[in-house]
Amino acid sequence: MELDTSDLPATKSSKREMRTGRMARTRILLATDSPWVVEDVSSELESDEYEMEVVDSGREAVRSVIEGKVGVLIVDMQIGSMGAPAVVAEVRNELDDKVASTPILCLLDRPADSWICKKMGADEAIVKPFEPGSLERAVRRLIRRKANSPAAASITAPRTS
Repeated sequence: MELDTSDLPATKSSKREMRTGRMARTRILLATDSPWVVEDVSSELESDEYEMEVVDSGREAVRSVIEGKVGVLIVDMQIGSMGAPAVVAEVRNELDDKVASTPILCLLDRPADSWICKKMGADEAIVKPFEPGSLERAVRRLIRRKANSPAAASITAPRTS
């Protein structure tokens, strides 16, 4: 399945990828303890554009975000003893701006859960089971927003002194 990336901004790395023919892959961290969620998310995001890692606890998700380069965090509403709202709050409260600004998408059990995830700082929320294509569109919006954010611009902008 070929994805249209023409609506994403061209960054220095994407220009280099066009020249070299290699694509950078967005690292997606999926936090869930539900096998069917892993299956649904994996099949929805199966692409050369994404590299997915799965963790089965909220604490592991927070630790992975703090330790590594996570492009997008997708977290299940109910996962073990630390669900999506707690994971979102902990990531958003990090002192490191790069960690705190990690794009987060919550997978909800019901639409009413959306307000708590948004209040905690989630960027997107989708009710399970999701419609075909809706998860990928949400992930692409998060990637685009992150690429256009002032924090991303300040990291990639050349210094003028």
